[in-house]
Amino acid sequence: MQPPSPTNPSHGPFAALYDQVRQFVQASGQRIRGRAGKLQDIGQAKQYLTEEDLRIENELAELLARSAPAHVLLAEEKHFEAADDAQDLWVCDPISGTHTFLAGLAHFGIVVAHVHRGQPVFALVLDPSTNELFEAHLGQGATCNGNPIHVNDQLPFAKEGPRITYNLTYNYADPQEASRVFARLTGQPGDFDLYRNTNSFGVNLCHVACGRYDGVVALTKDAFPEVAGGLILREAGGVFTTFAGAPRIRPSDRRFLGGSRRVHKALHEALINERLPE
Repeated sequence: MQPPSPTNPSHGPFAALYDQVRQFVQASGQRIRGRAGKLQDIGQAKQYLTEEDLRIENELAELLARSAPAHVLLAEEKHFEAADDAQDLWVCDPISGTHTFLAGLAHFGIVVAHVHRGQPVFALVLDPSTNELFEAHLGQGATCNGNPIHVNDQLPFAKEGPRITYNLTYNYADPQEASRVFARLTGQPGDFDLYRNTNSFGVNLCHVACGRYDGVVALTKDAFPEVAGGLILREAGGVFTTFAGAPRIRPSDRRFLGGSRRVHKALHEALINERLPE
């Protein structure tokens, strides 16, 4: 882990902005925690959209417009055409796991990341259902509620194999590919111990970062949660890449691997034949 330096964007000019965003995320999380399971799906062009998705995204846009007018927001609902060459880009999934939020279940999340000159440098993932705030700053490690977290790379694998969360989005674009990936991960007894859940993908990545799972395989509909979750996982000592091994997440990416170094390597080798052009 590199020590903080004066050139790190999490210090100096961005520190006050990060405090504002953190406070905003925590306040929004406190509000939506009491509204989980009580709202209607208002999505028309897409499934799983609530008034809170729109409110969080719009209010974050207003915060940035006031405090950092040169910064650009890329978000899932209304701000999805941000400039690729923006020097300071904020990537937000206002409610990650909206289907779970609509059902009133754990674990949905609010996911935000700051990308400075193409590099994620700050990330927040809040799980309102447990009041856990995961945070990472480039080169400074990752925390949960202020306490350092680390991927599970110390203990030997259980006899069932590494615990892998399999993040498969609803209506994935290539169901046959999803079936092939699942078969490769479960084809050899003891290779991997797969778990499926309805959690926010951003929250699941944080659960890998703090050792609740050993790794993750994700087939997604977008890459919004992965920008923040990927930085948190990497700052927790893990590896997070596309299937092709690229560490930089692009808006068009849909297939991801992560975990400790040895788990990422094992997943990469198991899925080597799925390394299609990305």
